Amino acid sequence: MVHLGGRFAGVFLVSVDADKAASLESDLNELDGLRVVVERAADATHTVNYRPYELELIGNDRPGIIREVSHALAEHGVNVEELMTECTSAAMTGDPLFTLTAQLLCPPSMSSEQLQELLEGIAHDLMVDITLALPEDE
Repeated sequence: MVHLGGRFAGVFLVSVDADKAASLESDLNELDGLRVVVERAADATHTVNYRPYELELIGNDRPGIIREVSHALAEHGVNVEELMTECTSAAMTGDPLFTLTAQLLCPPSMSSEQLQELLEGIAHDLMVDITLALPEDE
């Protein structure tokens, strides 16, 4: 959920029996004061053999960081399962400091080394620090 430009937006994943989906969608569309867009999720079984990774990126804030990272990952079939960002003031300079954390699913066709190399290229181009790790519970 986010508040942008005076508007509130939220994205929710809801599981419902197939025979009740149309009724839920109809009920949501009848809510006053809300614009609801319903997208049916694709079957998630295609990611069963994907390997999870945690990504952290830190650097000076500038427009386009999320676009560059997500575009490069998407080009290689890496799925972004969760993404969080934050802007804070850098300790010494007070400059805007951008932090991105993400949970990734890497396709079996891409090795850990290839993913690391891809991310290092992004880090170099954006002049940010990137850390890639396996999730703690792995």
